[in-house]
Amino acid sequence: MVDPTYMPVNRVSPLVSIEQVSADDAPLSAQASLEIGPEHTRFAFQYAGLSFVAPQKVRFRYKLDGVDRDWVDAGTRRTAYYTNIPPGRHIFRVMAANNDSVWSEQAAVLSFRCVLVSIKPIGLFIVVIGCCVACLCDLLLACFAMLSHASMQYSRSAIVLRGRFMTHWLRVCRRVCAVGSGCTVAELFRR
Repeated sequence: MVDPTYMPVNRVSPLVSIEQVSADDAPLSAQASLEIGPEHTRFAFQYAGLSFVAPQKVRFRYKLDGVDRDWVDAGTRRTAYYTNIPPGRHIFRVMAANNDSVWSEQAAVLSFRCVLVSIKPIGLFIVVIGCCVACLCDLLLACFAMLSHASMQYSRSAIVLRGRFMTHWLRVCRRVCAVGSGCTVAELFRR
């Protein structure tokens, strides 16, 4: 016989997992080293919670580190939506609760990186080769100027050319270093 005053409590916490990540409605692989390019602005994280007693009553809460201050109560919704996630490393966490509000012991975690500028290896190769060609041209110009002048004017122009060469070389080095630090291509040519 069933006693309505005593109802058993479901003490089994549900398992939770992140099933899919999509950017601008295109699915991405939820791998450990996920990098998302700057061309994406809309993100969806789909997750699931496993409970055999009352699966339709599983509730969720999630948090995107660096964006959300506190946990967001999603109710029974199984997708979290974000727009314009800032560049940098982020961790998306989701937890589930069963029908008796017993929360999962561990959150499902997805670590990813939003990059500010996406430079493919061939693009970086072209930038480096271009910088090397520019430096070589400057060096040849400086050598030609030094060989073509034999008087005191030679010494003054060589000093000026050497100074220009070093200034240009430092500017090129800053640009190449800036590519590795994640600044935009537009910023590179403003310097």
